Amino acid sequence: MEELKQRTERLDRRLTDAENRVSTAEDRSIRQERALGYLLQREANLTAKCDDMENRLRRNNIRLYGIPEGAERDDMLSFITDFLSTSLEFEEEVDIKLERAHRALGPKPRAAAAPPRSIIARFLDFNVKQKVLLRAWKQRNIQFQEHTIYFDHDYSPDLQRKRKKVREVIKKLKERNIRAQSPYPAQIRLFLDGGTRLFPSLLEAHSTLKELGIETAMEDREMLERELTREGWSIQQNRRKNQQLNPAEIRAFVQGEYREARAAGVSNDE
Repeated sequence: MEELKQRTERLDRRLTDAENRVSTAEDRSIRQERALGYLLQREANLTAKCDDMENRLRRNNIRLYGIPEGAERDDMLSFITDFLSTSLEFEEEVDIKLERAHRALGPKPRAAAAPPRSIIARFLDFNVKQKVLLRAWKQRNIQFQEHTIYFDHDYSPDLQRKRKKVREVIKKLKERNIRAQSPYPAQIRLFLDGGTRLFPSLLEAHSTLKELGIETAMEDREMLERELTREGWSIQQNRRKNQQLNPAEIRAFVQGEYREARAAGVSNDE
């Protein structure tokens, strides 16, 4: 009888120990989930800020598409300055001063039929850059060695990708005689019978475009980034909101995980 009692006590202790381990693991999992959500939000916000800063730094730049490789010879700066001065028909004198000009980064195309790399030109004066770009858009048909040259802003690679998707949607809308525009950075403005509607991105315009018969493919990562950077985003844990970590909680999480790791190491050594 005494032996049975001792075995029962040992089983109770083991059960209590197992419950404590499960509770500790659950607490650790909750902390890790909250920390992961916090870091994902921070990463998304910082990525968005970096992309915004990169595009602000490119504000004085324009891109020229269609100029054949090698046309600039050994002096790109003088070539672009002369090309802009002679090709654009300004109504008043414009003093074009460039800080630098170069081909887009990337390997030089080997095939003769391959499109040439774009040229990036940086102006010393933003207002001059705007005059050049608006004049080029208004003039439209600008030729160089029987090649049509296109002008555009110089956007970051990520923003170029987003604007390309918007342009594809606008092209489909025009086929249905629906007027649309793409304001900066990658918004979409629809001119509908019921009035004008502006959407911050294709994600917000998805349902409206679907009603108009336009299908838009949204990437999972793009949807996640939009959700993370949306104002007021917070982790939902047990239906509770505002679960974002503050610096004190992050410090407690890091120190707690470090202590648990050390304790586990000591136990293994023993």
